[in-house]
Amino acid sequence: MTGRSQTDPSDAKLVTLNIFQDLATPHNNVLIKALKARPDIVVKTWYAYETLPGYPQTICYAHELGRSEIFGGQRPNPKVLRYWLTHPDEKYLLVGWANPTLGLLVLLSWALGRDFSYWTDHPKDKNRGRLKEAVHRVFLRILAERARPFFGVGQPTIEYFDGRGIPRENMVTCRSSSRCRGTWRPCARGPWQPGRSTAFGPARSSWWQAAACFGKRAMMS
Repeated sequence: MTGRSQTDPSDAKLVTLNIFQDLATPHNNVLIKALKARPDIVVKTWYAYETLPGYPQTICYAHELGRSEIFGGQRPNPKVLRYWLTHPDEKYLLVGWANPTLGLLVLLSWALGRDFSYWTDHPKDKNRGRLKEAVHRVFLRILAERARPFFGVGQPTIEYFDGRGIPRENMVTCRSSSRCRGTWRPCARGPWQPGRSTAFGPARSSWWQAAACFGKRAMMS
């Protein structure tokens, strides 16, 4: 019989890491590419959109490194919620909570006592009404309790969230995305095809080192 059996001990070493974010970007793809190169991690990518207004309309990186799931950003996606509820042993990385599906995953994580990994760059403070400010504080409280680890891009991001209640021991500092040498480029809007070449140049060593740390810490959540 060929192939690994379901009882092969090596299978137990594989960890599935689900990455959720609004939109794929070339600098995040560098990190995801490094994670996919690890033999101990199976990476699944989920995006709300393939492209967004304000970005060149012919650009999409969502399927650059393999087939991704597109779950939409207008309302909570039942498929995503069902997957999250029925795969509690897998690991989850959320990049922000800017759409209803991710916002609901954050709330469900708190309600069910499930930890997750969280990734963010430095947020832009803006004036919020009382209701939005109250919701924002609730989400920060959940991140403080359940985001383990909490990845922040750059030391200013770490300082920002440290001042808003995220425990220092849960935070991991990642280098700025500007250290990724990559450029946006057009890609076909047709059906996804496997084996499409990547659009970005080689990542600097710091990003590959970050991926090693990232993978290790994300698997601990």
